[in-house]
Amino acid sequence: MHDLIHDLAQLVSTGHTYRVEDKVETISSTVRHLSMFKEDVVTGNLVKFQGFNKLRTLILPRRSSFLTCLKPNELFQRLKSIRVLNLEGCGLQELPESVGNLIHLRYLDISDNSDIQRLPESLCGLYNLQTLILTWCYKIEILPQGMSRLINLRKIDAKDDLIAGIAKIGKLTSLQQLPLFEVLTVDGFKVGELNGLRQLHGMLRITNLENVKANEEAKKA
Repeated sequence: MHDLIHDLAQLVSTGHTYRVEDKVETISSTVRHLSMFKEDVVTGNLVKFQGFNKLRTLILPRRSSFLTCLKPNELFQRLKSIRVLNLEGCGLQELPESVGNLIHLRYLDISDNSDIQRLPESLCGLYNLQTLILTWCYKIEILPQGMSRLINLRKIDAKDDLIAGIAKIGKLTSLQQLPLFEVLTVDGFKVGELNGLRQLHGMLRITNLENVKANEEAKKA
């Protein structure tokens, strides 16, 4: 579990966090942070759950069949207050446009959903998003055009070439990790984009430096 999930799930009072490991009769609608760790307790309990609109955290087990009973589009329309959403390995076929309704979302993990081929442009309207996990989503070849609008994004975990394809990445001033930057001669990919990324730490590989046309442009970075 990533640190952010752990931290946010712990910042709640007793009685509002529910960790389901065994079968239960019902889940209280007052629950704000819900994590489920066994597939056989997920579907029946969640289909009957009445508190989706108040949830702050939802963590489903890997290989959960729940999303075959409640379609992602319907689920996202109910999660009006969600901050942390972990759908790792849940068999998502696609990420629906309705993900853009999750305006309070800070953490989204859809890793290991290898059937997802694209992400909707509506994702770029999640201005509070801080962490986006896309590892093992092998069929995604390009990210939405408006990724630079995610101004609070601190971490994106994806293939290096996907991240390098984000135009105007310099607008992501909260970004803390950037594995690869490919310098191009077109606007949005020039070396000057690095000037705004003051929070970066760790290793950064810069390629295509022959595309830096002037010393002045290099100084901006």
